[in-house]
Amino acid sequence: MDKGTVRLRLTSRIDGQTIEQTMQAGWNRVGCDIYLRYEEPDEAMGRTRTLVKWSPAGGEAGHGGTLRIVRHGDFESEQTFRIGERLPGRYKTPYGHMTLEADTTRLEADLRDGWGRLSWSYTLYVDEERTGEYDLTIRVEPVT
Repeated sequence: MDKGTVRLRLTSRIDGQTIEQTMQAGWNRVGCDIYLRYEEPDEAMGRTRTLVKWSPAGGEAGHGGTLRIVRHGDFESEQTFRIGERLPGRYKTPYGHMTLEADTTRLEADLRDGWGRLSWSYTLYVDEERTGEYDLTIRVEPVT
């Protein structure tokens, strides 16, 4: 599937605490890149739209590649994840700006034809101070 609507099941584990969310998203494939677009379901995020872009290494699924997450709206952020790298990002809220860095320790994907899984783990630094360990999985399913 090159374009359509999918269901996302997002599981976030942050320093041992698990949060699960389900939402509908747009799925779009451009070349080897896959884009997921959705509205944040958490009311605390206000009206915020999220774009997830997966660019596989060498154009194939599996380990490696680059994951980029961009949020626009009441909360804005940009963060890029690449295994073995500590990459800069930013976070802007109605209350101020923060400089982020994500040190990615795991990045795996198996996405095809509107279904699959994207998983990554990282240590987050805010203003150069370690703030936590994150482990996320997005399961992509067809809408039934």
